[in-house]
Amino acid sequence: MRIVILFLLPLLLSASEKDLALELNLFPGTKAKIQWKRIFSNEKKLQKYHLHTLSLSDRKSLENYLVKYAADSAQPIVPGL
Repeated sequence: MRIVILFLLPLLLSASEKDLALELNLFPGTKAKIQWKRIFSNEKKLQKYHLHTLSLSDRKSLENYLVKYAADSAQPIVPGL
């Protein structure tokens, strides 16, 4: 049982990051990695995308998700697919 939970934990985390991104209308494939990093490092842009209201851990998880699947990543997620 413990092995199954450890195996499924990354899938559950990525699902919640994906849900959070969708809730905020953020799609990884709409920007390149550097663009996502700039958004998360700029207070004005955090406010523009309503990311300033998230906890620091949620913000970091969301940033990792968006960068991992950005338009210029090895596994981009393109809107509409």
